[in-house]
Amino acid sequence: MVDFELDTQRMEEMFSRSDTQLPLRKTGSIKKTVRGLSRSTQGLQRVLILNSKKSMNVGIFLKQFKRPLRDIVDDIRRGNWLRFGAGKLKELCKLLPEEGEVKKLQSFSGDLTQLSDPDLFMVLLVKVPGYEERLRTLMLREESSP
Repeated sequence: MVDFELDTQRMEEMFSRSDTQLPLRKTGSIKKTVRGLSRSTQGLQRVLILNSKKSMNVGIFLKQFKRPLRDIVDDIRRGNWLRFGAGKLKELCKLLPEEGEVKKLQSFSGDLTQLSDPDLFMVLLVKVPGYEERLRTLMLREESSP
């Protein structure tokens, strides 16, 4: 067997992306979103609030619902725990934004259509009064229901 050295630093330089490189991204495709709308995004500027890893994780989480983002947020606001399940609520609690992210999300005053689905979901979620407590309560209700 021949030994060879793997240059991981070079590979990281070639394949990694810094979050600060792309604060806005242009897309030029027609995309069906979980918002329930088909839209052309030709030349649309995207505003990124969450870091790419968190955005990806939130996006994966949202895909499992297959319903509009506003409906998911409304279910949280209304306390409809039956639409989620304990596992999904626990997962969502792990994905909640940190203090710095909450400030960024709350301070966003631009056009909501410029946000990616994960960013839009988090912006809508942090506008729900006591969203963290509501999620914990939903989780407790789901776990204690027969």
